[in-house]
Amino acid sequence: MVWYNGSRGPAAPGIMERKRGKTVKQSVFAREGGWYKGNLHTHTTLSDGKQTPGERVAAYKARGYDFLAITDHNVYASYPEYCREDFLVLPAVERDAVDASVPCGCLHVLGISREDVPEKVEKRLTFSGALGTDGDYQALLDQVEAAGQLAIIAHPVWSRMTIDHLLNLRGYIGIEIYNATCDRRWYTGKCDYMIDSCLRKGKKALLFATDDCHAADDLDRFGGWIQVKAKSLTHGEILRQIQAGSFYASTGPEIYDFGLEDGKVYVECSPCASVNFITYEQLGRGIVGEGLTEGSHRLTGQETFVRCECVDKYGKIAYTNPIFLRG
Repeated sequence: MVWYNGSRGPAAPGIMERKRGKTVKQSVFAREGGWYKGNLHTHTTLSDGKQTPGERVAAYKARGYDFLAITDHNVYASYPEYCREDFLVLPAVERDAVDASVPCGCLHVLGISREDVPEKVEKRLTFSGALGTDGDYQALLDQVEAAGQLAIIAHPVWSRMTIDHLLNLRGYIGIEIYNATCDRRWYTGKCDYMIDSCLRKGKKALLFATDDCHAADDLDRFGGWIQVKAKSLTHGEILRQIQAGSFYASTGPEIYDFGLEDGKVYVECSPCASVNFITYEQLGRGIVGEGLTEGSHRLTGQETFVRCECVDKYGKIAYTNPIFLRG
């Protein structure tokens, strides 16, 4: 998680200090390493997807991805046979619980294994003790955590979750701020307002963009991903930097740096039409222009968090993780 403890104190873990002139530039990204592109939400023929695991891996590798999590519904799987020096398949699953009292009400959780699994596994899972209400939601998250997995809440708008659900549930590290399949098929894939409503109340969460692909065409493939800054393309290093917040989510633009410097928040990005700093309770700042590659916003000291969205001329968005400034 990305923290900062105030304008005069030292940077907290996750903020990398780099000197630039007489000021100290405090980046949220790892000091050393390269960028690795990955999708953490993928389905195959083991559940309701239209491609085999091998076909999924080949498609993402051909599009320049560096890692992929195959998250079939209630099937925990690892695929070491597809891992190479230049490509990782992370052991993972998508779990779910249903609230029968609400039309379409449910919780879907991506479980990404904290540890690498050297052998092939395809294990079907069941959710025991289900009540059929949202009382099952925390129990499901507890099971994911107990299994040694990072929990990411998937498509909360599509799942008809509430802000109170996101605030009260425990044991997850992040939320999908964008889900390509839900956006393109049902227009329920964007979750920025719900997330900001939680962040302003002190909830700590990282932000992910994913595909959630099911089909064999590009309608729900290659639409949302994360870029992780890491020293190497290994399971341990990628998971370590995800947990540290050394990544951004995107549907198109690139972010090269994001952090704090001399009382300001700054961002450096690929050419965009707007750069937007979101803060609470104070108002942030939107910058509009042609081919913007950087932006900054002076903080008042009253903000609880700040994050940034960089929007290109096609409306595609890159999302930073929030920097938590207080509490």
